[in-house]
Amino acid sequence: MLVLLFIPNIIWAIRHGSKTNKCTDKLMNVIEQIGRYGCMFLVVFSIGLVEFGFASLVGFIVYITGNIVLLLAYWVFWFIFLKGRGSFMR
Repeated sequence: MLVLLFIPNIIWAIRHGSKTNKCTDKLMNVIEQIGRYGCMFLVVFSIGLVEFGFASLVGFIVYITGNIVLLLAYWVFWFIFLKGRGSFMR
C-alpha cells in the first residue's frame, strides 16, 4: 500500500521535477515536514500491531477500510491539484 501512496508524487516529479516550492507559509511548511518525518518514523518503527495483531477480524477490516478511504481521498486531492483546478503552489 505504501507504493500506491507514492504514485501522485512520482507523476508530479516527472511533470514538474525542476519547479521549486513557492509556498512561503511557515505553518504549512512545518505541517508538511511533520507529516513527512512522521510517516518515515512510522514506516521504520513498529507501533505494536506486529506483536499483538488486531483484537478481531472486524478491527482489521475497519483498519484496512480506513486506509483505503484515506488513500482514495489523497488521490482525489492530487488529481484535482494535478489537473490545475486548484494549485497549492500559486
